[in-house]
Amino acid sequence: MTRNSRGHPPAWYVLNWLVPALFALLVSEVIRFHSLSLVATMPRMVGNLLALDAAALLGLLALDRRITVPRDIARLLLALTASSAVSVLGSGDTDTSLLRLELYVAVALLATAFYLFNRDTVRVPLEGHFLAVSLVYLPFLFSAVLWVSDLTPPYWQDGPRVAQFMHVRQFGEFSFFAAVGATALGVISRRMAWPSFLLTAAALFGIILTGCRGALLSWILFAVLLCSCCPARLRTGLFTTGSLALVSLLVWYLDQSGLMDSPNVFGRVAQAVQDSGAGFDSGRIQIWIESAKQIVKHPVFGSGPEGYWISGCCDRLAMQAHNFVLQFLMEFGAMGCGIALLILYRAVRHLGGFAGALALVGATPANRVLASMIVAYLAYSLIDQTMYHLLPMLLIAPVIGLFAAGLAQARAAVMASG
Repeated sequence: MTRNSRGHPPAWYVLNWLVPALFALLVSEVIRFHSLSLVATMPRMVGNLLALDAAALLGLLALDRRITVPRDIARLLLALTASSAVSVLGSGDTDTSLLRLELYVAVALLATAFYLFNRDTVRVPLEGHFLAVSLVYLPFLFSAVLWVSDLTPPYWQDGPRVAQFMHVRQFGEFSFFAAVGATALGVISRRMAWPSFLLTAAALFGIILTGCRGALLSWILFAVLLCSCCPARLRTGLFTTGSLALVSLLVWYLDQSGLMDSPNVFGRVAQAVQDSGAGFDSGRIQIWIESAKQIVKHPVFGSGPEGYWISGCCDRLAMQAHNFVLQFLMEFGAMGCGIALLILYRAVRHLGGFAGALALVGATPANRVLASMIVAYLAYSLIDQTMYHLLPMLLIAPVIGLFAAGLAQARAAVMASG
C-alpha cells in the first residue's frame, strides 16, 4: 500500500477527512430540510437514511468488511425484534409506530456502518469527524445570533423557534455536539489546541446565549469526565474552565451593557430564583409522572414506538417523555427494555466482563473521549431526551460506531500481545 510523506495510506484520508466531510454535509441538509417540519418530513428523512445505510453497508460488504455476531447475542436480537413487533402491533397506530421503529433501526445501522468503516484501522480517526461537526455548526450559530439579536423581552412570546430550528432546544442539542466535539479535538490533538478552543467557545456562546441549560450542564459533565480520565488533567481543566469563563463573561457583558439582550442562562437562573424555583423544571416532572402512569398501564410490551404521542396520555404540548428511560419503557415495555439490557450485558461479557470492558475503554485517549461523550449524551437524554429527535440521534450514531471500533481495536491489541 502506498503512503505519502507523512506515512499515511490513502485510506486514512478517506476515513479521517472525506467520510466526516460527507457526514457534515448530511447533518447540514437534515437541518435545512427537516428542522422546521419535524412531523411532515419524517417519512422522507427516515426513507433516505435507510437508503443511505443500505448503500454504505453494501459497499462495506463489497470491501469484505463483515460483521459477526455471537450466537447468544444473535438470539437476543431476534427476541428483541419479535418483542418490538408485538409493541408496534399493539400501539393503536401501526403506521406511526412503525415509522418511529424504522428511525431507531436506521440510526443503529448508521452506527454499524461507522463501526465497520473504522474497525480494521490502526486507530480510530477522530480529528476529522470532530472538526467537521464543529465547523458545520458555525453558519447555524451565525443565523441564531442574528435571530436572537432581533428578540425583545419577554423572550419566546411568539414561540420558541430560533433561526432554522423549530425549537430552541434543538439548536441547543446541536450546540452541545459542536461543543463536545470541539473540546475533544483539543484533547486528542495538541496541534489543534487553538482551533479547538475557538470552536468550543463558539458552541458555548450559542448554548449560553440562548439559555439552553440542559446542553450546558451536559457539556460541563463531559468536561468533568475528561478531566477525571485524561492524563493531561491540568491542561484539560484549564482549557475547559477557561473557555467557559471567557464565554460566560462575554454573554453577561453583552446583556448587561445592552449591546445584545438575550434569553441567556443567567437570566433564566435569575428568574427561577426570583420565582423561588417555580417552573425551573419546565414542566418535566409532571410529564414524567404522567409517563410513569402510562407505563404502569402497559408494563409488558409498552404502548409501542411513538407511544407517548399515540396514547395521548400526557401533555400534548410535548411529543415525548423528555427522559429516555421512561420513553423506552413506555414504548417497548419491560420485555423489550429487558432484552436490550441483556444484549448489553452479554456484549460486556464478551469484552471480558465489566473489568475487561473498562480496561478497553481506558486503553486509548480516543476511547476515553468517546466514552465521556456517550455518558454526557445519556445524561442529556435524562432531561431533554435527545434520543427522540432525528438530529441528535444522527449525531450520536458515528460516536457510538467509532467507540465500538475503538473497543474492537483495543481488544485486538490485547489479544495480539497476550
